[in-house]
Amino acid sequence: MKKQESIYRHPSQSFRSPFHSFIFLLSILFFRWISFEHGAAVGALMITSKSSTLALERFQAWNNNNAKSIESSTTLLEFVVRQEDLHDDENDRISRLSHFAATKAFTNALQSSNAANRACRSGNLMLNQAKVSGARRVKAGDTITYLNDKSDRRTNVPDDPDRAERFINARLRLVDTLSEKGFSHSPLRVLYEDHCMAVVCKPAGIHSMSWSGSFGKSLCLDEILPLLLEPPGTSPGVGKDNNIEEIFRDTDDESLPAPLPRHRLDRRVAGPVIVAKSRKASVEIGRSFEEKRVTKEYRAIVVGKVEIPQADSVLYNNSTSFTIHSDVDGKPSETFVVILGQTSCHVNRLLTDLKLFPRTGRKHQLRIHCANVLGTPILGDDLYH
Repeated sequence: MKKQESIYRHPSQSFRSPFHSFIFLLSILFFRWISFEHGAAVGALMITSKSSTLALERFQAWNNNNAKSIESSTTLLEFVVRQEDLHDDENDRISRLSHFAATKAFTNALQSSNAANRACRSGNLMLNQAKVSGARRVKAGDTITYLNDKSDRRTNVPDDPDRAERFINARLRLVDTLSEKGFSHSPLRVLYEDHCMAVVCKPAGIHSMSWSGSFGKSLCLDEILPLLLEPPGTSPGVGKDNNIEEIFRDTDDESLPAPLPRHRLDRRVAGPVIVAKSRKASVEIGRSFEEKRVTKEYRAIVVGKVEIPQADSVLYNNSTSFTIHSDVDGKPSETFVVILGQTSCHVNRLLTDLKLFPRTGRKHQLRIHCANVLGTPILGDDLYH
C-alpha cells in the first residue's frame, strides 16, 4: 500500500477532495481489525430496553428532521440532456442512463450508479416518461425524471399503539443483544460520529442492509441505526463551541430520512461500516467506493497451510505476499494476500492467519479465492468449506 498524505478538513467545509481524503483516512483507520478490537465508543448514547420513550423520541427526531427537508425540496426532479453533457463517443460509459443520472443529472440525490439502477427498476428513474433499464443509452434531447421519495420505513413508527410497541421493542432488544460484550468480540457500537456521517462497528450475525426478503423476518443493521445515531444538526463530535445547526445549514445539505450504510459486510463478518446521515455525504461516500478510492483490509483465519499457487491467476510478490487474479461468477476479480503466520490446531491440524485486500467487490470474493484458488477455506465457512 502506498503511503498517502492529506490535510484533514471537515466535510462541512467541502465535499470534494478534502472529504475524499477524509474517507481514505477513515478506511485506513477503521477497516483495520485492530481498530474495532480496541476502538472506543463515541457518539450517541446506547439505548436500553427500558428506554422505549427515548427510542420513540429518537425515531420522531429523524422523521421531524426529514420533514423539514421534504418541505423545502422538490420531490420530482427533471433533467434535459444536452449534447455538451455527452462525450463524443456515445458508447462511453457516461451515456448509460444509470451512470449519467448519478454523475451528471442528479448528483445530489443519487449516490451511485447502483442507486440509479435500483431507481430504474422501481420506476422512480425514467427516460422520456418510460420505465427503462439503467443500461439504456441517453442522447441529446432526452428528458430524465427522478422521483426523489424521501419517506423511509426505517423511521416510520406505526400509528397503532400495539404495532408501535412491537416495532420499538424488537429493535431495542436487538440493540441490547448486539451491544453485549459477551455476545461478540466486536459488539455493536459507534466508533465515530459527526453531523453528516458515522462509523459503526457491525457484529457478526446481522446483515448490513435490509431487503425485500428480510422484511418481517429479521432485522438488519440499517433498521436499528436510528437508535444509535443522532439526526444531522444534533450530533456530537464537531465541538462544543460550534453551532451544529448553523454548520449543517451552511452546507446546503439535507438530512437523510434514516442513517444509510454506504457499503455492506457479509452477515458472518464483523467490522466497521461507514454510514451516511446527509445526502451530500451519502453521494460522496458512495462515489469513493464506486471509484475505488477506499482501501479495505480484512483479517481471516484459513484452514491449512497457504502455499502460493504456481498459476497464471496468481502474481507472486515475495514469500509472504501475492495477488490473486481469478474470475468470480465470470467477472474479473482481484485480491492482494499477505501471510501473517501459522498455528497448529487439534481439529484442523494447521491454521493460517491472512490479511486480505479485495481490489474488486464481487459477492463472496474473499471466501471463493481462499477456498477455490488457495485451497484453504476460511475457518467456519459453511458455503465453500
